[in-house]
Amino acid sequence: ELLDEEASGDIHIMCPKFLAFRGPNDNRSNAERWGFDPHDYVPLFKHLQVSAVVRLNEPDTYDPSAFTSQGINHHDMYFDD
Repeated sequence: ELLDEEASGDIHIMCPKFLAFRGPNDNRSNAERWGFDPHDYVPLFKHLQVSAVVRLNEPDTYDPSAFTSQGINHHDMYFDD
């Protein structure tokens, strides 16, 4: 499926109510070829009726308001790799 390609957001539909995706990053350097800004995911998440995002990585990677301002709930569950 095209969604699982890095250039398409690296999104994997695990089951009808759960999908996994490469965490967005507001602080992406020009050297990083792939990766999406949080705003890039919103149209697709709205289309897929995503109601919540759970961030598992560091809280400073992006501003959750990109999701919450569009009616998508956001939760942090950070853990060390």
